[in-house]
Amino acid sequence: MNIRNAWVKLLCIVLTIMFVDSQVIAQERQQRQRRTREWPWKGPPVGSEIKDFELPVLGGGTFKLSDHKGQIVIIELGACT
Repeated sequence: MNIRNAWVKLLCIVLTIMFVDSQVIAQERQQRQRRTREWPWKGPPVGSEIKDFELPVLGGGTFKLSDHKGQIVIIELGACT
């Protein structure tokens, strides 16, 4: 193998590494921007009062927010399929 071929191969390897690395850096930057992006909808501030509501409970009956006044209430509004 002559010197010219060795330099060409080395240059190809270096350029490939630089291209792949720049793609990885760009992907990481996009992920970081997605994580710092704010929700367009903001819920009520922590500690603010919420209007009283009533929801049906799976086991029967209802859940009324005013029945739990002074307690911490966590409501999961997600779905599991």
